[in-house]
Amino acid sequence: MRFRRGKQRFDLLTVISDYGFPNPSGVATNAAGLPITAYLAGSPEETPGVVQYECTGWTRTGSTPASGTGTNTSFTITEDTTITWQWLTNYWIELNTVGE
Repeated sequence: MRFRRGKQRFDLLTVISDYGFPNPSGVATNAAGLPITAYLAGSPEETPGVVQYECTGWTRTGSTPASGTGTNTSFTITEDTTITWQWLTNYWIELNTVGE
């Protein structure tokens, strides 16, 4: 929801993540043209012996670029933008041998 306050234009930044601790997080308004650095802490996140969630990168609508790998990204906000952190699910499998 782009809006103006005086001569300054503002754009909406929305950050989505199913796991971890994104910064920034949630929804915020930012001055258009502002450099943004976003990062994600807490990857991998795991329940030992059960499941592990690993951040594989991010997708973005609005400001470019549209996607990337890793747990951080920097860009200049030029329009309403959504960052979605992408996750890979790894399941723990335990095998036991009985007998020979």
